[in-house]
Amino acid sequence: MTITGERYIRRDIIDYSYELSPEEESRLVTKLLHEREPVSDDRFVCYEIDGDDEASNLGRTIEREVFERFFEGNDAERMKLEYGEYEQQSTFFVRIDRETQRPAGALRVIGDGPHGFKTLNDVAALEDDPNYAHGVFEHYAIKNPAQCWDIATAAVRKGYGGGETSAELYRAMWVASQRHDIRHFFSVIDEKPFELMGLVGFPFEPLSGADWMSYVGSAKSLPVYGAAPIFEEAVRDQEERTDEELRPFLHDSFRILGHGDRDDMLMLR
Repeated sequence: MTITGERYIRRDIIDYSYELSPEEESRLVTKLLHEREPVSDDRFVCYEIDGDDEASNLGRTIEREVFERFFEGNDAERMKLEYGEYEQQSTFFVRIDRETQRPAGALRVIGDGPHGFKTLNDVAALEDDPNYAHGVFEHYAIKNPAQCWDIATAAVRKGYGGGETSAELYRAMWVASQRHDIRHFFSVIDEKPFELMGLVGFPFEPLSGADWMSYVGSAKSLPVYGAAPIFEEAVRDQEERTDEELRPFLHDSFRILGHGDRDDMLMLR
C-alpha cells in the first residue's frame, strides 16, 4: 500500500508474518539498512515502511511479541484475525538499533481503503451501530477519508523502554502524516499509555460516542480522536505548563516530539 493523499495503490501481496525467525529478522534488517542507507550516524534510525514491503513483517513480529507478552491471547493467529483485512491499508514505522541490528519498536497506521478504519469498525460493532463511522465523520467535519489515519498499534520491545522509542515512533508517524496531508487521527489506547501521553501533551480526546472498554486483551482502553496538525504545538504547550520538578523526566520526549531534535534519523517515504 502506497499512500498518495487521495487513494492507495495495491501492490504485489507478500506473505504477512507475525513470527519471523531471528535469522529472517536479521536478513530483513540488513537488507533495509543497505537499500535505504541512513543519512545520519545515529545509533537508532526510524523507517517508514509500506505494509506490502517484506520489511513490514519486522513491525508485525514486534506487534505480536509485545502484545502477546502484555495482553493474554494475542498470538500470531489472533493478530492475523484482528489486522488481516487491513494489511494492504497499513503503513509501519520501525525503529532499528544499528548497534545490535535489531528492531526496537514499531507503530502501525491504517489509511483509507475498502475496509475502512479498524477503530471505527470495532466501536461500531461494540455499539451495534452500523452508522457509527458516518456519525464520527459528521461530528469532526471530516470531508475526505484519505486525510485520516488510524493509529492501530504501537509496540516497544523489552530492553528499549524509557520513553525514547515510543517518542521517536510517534514523531516519525506525525512528520510522515503531515507530508501525506493527514488531518485526523483515530486510535484505541490502553489506560496506562493514555496517561503517559497526557503528560507530554498529546491532544487526544475521547472519540465521539465512545467510552472506556476492554479491547484486544486490554482490560481498559479508550477510543480517541486527535486533530493531526496540532500535535507538535500541543506538545510544546504542555512543555511550558509542566512543573519544573517533573520536566527533567520528560525532557527527551519533549525535545523529540515537540522540537524534532532527532529528525535526522527519520527515513520516511
